[in-house]
Amino acid sequence: METVLQNASVDDLRAFLRDVFAEHPDFRDQFLARFGDTGKSVEKYRGEIEQLFNRHTKHYPVVTDAIDFSHFFELAERYHERERYLDAAAVYRALFEEINDNETRIDAAYDHYAKSVQSALDGYLECVFAADIDEDEFRKYIGVLEDQAMSELPANTERFYRAIDDLEERR
Repeated sequence: METVLQNASVDDLRAFLRDVFAEHPDFRDQFLARFGDTGKSVEKYRGEIEQLFNRHTKHYPVVTDAIDFSHFFELAERYHERERYLDAAAVYRALFEEINDNETRIDAAYDHYAKSVQSALDGYLECVFAADIDEDEFRKYIGVLEDQAMSELPANTERFYRAIDDLEERR
């Protein structure tokens, strides 16, 4: 493998990567998280997660199995490893917001979704603590949690209130 890589031209490798990234957006995201300078917005990540829910409810109105969110958790971890804490927080936020907002569509694998929300919240908190942000910015990150805690969907309300308390106590 190493010999093939050494013998390939830079232009050929770039063309190959463009083709692979066009066909496999997950690889593109991993590549950008590792080598890029900016992440996507929370809204873009939320849109991708919403598409997963839509695919799982294409033939039946509710989700009856566990959606695989590992791509998003791996992406957030990659950002975290590179100390791009706010980019990682955006991914975690998209996960917990979108899962929470789709709570009424979930009809099975409740533990999976509860664990996913909790893991995303834990990652979000860790990133907010690790990021060098001022008090106003910090309040915005708490506001995100407050919005979710006060949503009409009660399934994760306690989790969000605990996360708020944790953020405020550790600040």
